[in-house]
Amino acid sequence: MFEQESRVAEHWFSNGQIGKALPHFRRAMLIDPRSHQMKLRIGQCLDRMGRTEEASVMFEDLVGPDFDGIAQALQGEILQAYTNLCHRTGRESAVLDCLRPKLAMIERLPALYYNLGLALYKSRQMDEARDCFLRLKILHPKHSAGYIGQAILQCHANRFAEALEELESGRRAVPHDVQIFENIAVVHMKMGNPLASITILRSLIERGMRSAKLLHMLGMAHLRLGNLPTAETHLKQSLDIERTGDALREMGWLLIAKGLHAESIVYLKEALTINPNDIWAKLDLAIAYFKQGITVDAHILFNEARAAAPSPEVTKLLDDLARVIAAGPRS
Repeated sequence: MFEQESRVAEHWFSNGQIGKALPHFRRAMLIDPRSHQMKLRIGQCLDRMGRTEEASVMFEDLVGPDFDGIAQALQGEILQAYTNLCHRTGRESAVLDCLRPKLAMIERLPALYYNLGLALYKSRQMDEARDCFLRLKILHPKHSAGYIGQAILQCHANRFAEALEELESGRRAVPHDVQIFENIAVVHMKMGNPLASITILRSLIERGMRSAKLLHMLGMAHLRLGNLPTAETHLKQSLDIERTGDALREMGWLLIAKGLHAESIVYLKEALTINPNDIWAKLDLAIAYFKQGITVDAHILFNEARAAAPSPEVTKLLDDLARVIAAGPRS
């Protein structure tokens, strides 16, 4: 019975039919409550469905005290799923706590080693992040992760030409890696050239690499151009595949730009259920509340964002918006 349920579940899971896969994984788990594989799959299903808190509970149980007793082949997949979720929900400290004690293991796994470097970067531990990404390139010269990590650091320093050079080096080392092309498109966006990003992203999609991430990025590029109808189409297509916090936030901002403030609130609230620490979703929701005359809630969100993100960029934005709100009517 366990074999039958798990086989059916894996079939639906591998075909992206998460809603159909989850009940079979749960039934398999009831038959064998000790199955680490089933617990991982349930967590992955919940994560893809946007139920991130439930997914986190499943993953945290797996990476807990009994982690060393899990089959080694499964350990890497568990750590990848958990740390990916932590990154998307702004929990960099959890990534560091999880991966730092396992350095000898993760050095063999470039995607996990990249997650460690990314957590160091997001935690503003720049020297350690730089060392991590450089070592990653040395250990795995035929993997894209080290090149992408180095490009992220170049972008942070506003050295966009150097970032593109780094990614071009990665493209030569790993010619068919879609993540290299995705990041080249991102750098063009940062350089204020969304048309170049659109060309790259369309090419990837036309070559059969259609995904929620690529459609989200394509929607963002059109949003930068002010092409709201096309941006909305691509963001909706992305959300039809996977409801990520980033795509929900951008959809909320697009609706604000269209003057549909009540509709935007729905998307932004959902984005914050996925990632309660998303500062930009809080700011956008505060703007939507303000536009609806709900100024008390707007002030609360601004204060939460200020407490969570004391960077000069966000602080200045908060100050500017706070002055606008202070001049408006109180609800």
